Amino acid sequence: MIGTVRRWWREPDHYYWITAILAARSAQGEVCRLISVLTLGLGCLPAVMIWSPAGPSSSYSKMIALVVGVCSAGVAAYWARRRWPTRTQSLAFAGLITASIVVMSFTHTNPVSGFVTGCSLVAIAAYLVFFHTSRYLLVMVVVALGTMAVPIARLGLAGDVVWAAYLLITATVVIAAVSFVSQALVHLLGIAAPNTDIERVT
Repeated sequence: MIGTVRRWWREPDHYYWITAILAARSAQGEVCRLISVLTLGLGCLPAVMIWSPAGPSSSYSKMIALVVGVCSAGVAAYWARRRWPTRTQSLAFAGLITASIVVMSFTHTNPVSGFVTGCSLVAIAAYLVFFHTSRYLLVMVVVALGTMAVPIARLGLAGDVVWAAYLLITATVVIAAVSFVSQALVHLLGIAAPNTDIERVT
């Protein structure tokens, strides 16, 4: 068991391996456009929630929602270009989107709305496991659970402890399931194998 965990922790970054595979199949453009569309779709939701009673209520939180929407549109436009991003740019993308989701989760008036927003971090966790290394998964799990714990705590303090516990268990199961499935897919594709022989320029 300890050996398995040690091997999992020492797995190399998958980014250059994935880049080479996508380039060989001429699929980088399609993947870029897919990520661009998904980022734009999720990025527009915070701005739309301004007109919902469950969304941000104060002028400050509404301004944050608009800033997040603009930043997401910028990131989506960046992914829409033809050039494949570097590993550093990919990690920066994940970090920026993660920060945006965390901030928006805290600004929603309705705690359940904030919880649903925090659930979007599961997609970033899957992205990191597939495109990078599992070590980032541990950080993302802590961030995701911490983010969703805030609206869950608000719900519990409001008097519905059972529902709060239900949401906490649901969040934990969803994060664990997505993480394990993504990790299993990585191993099935053979990405976890040492890939130091792949030319990074490729």
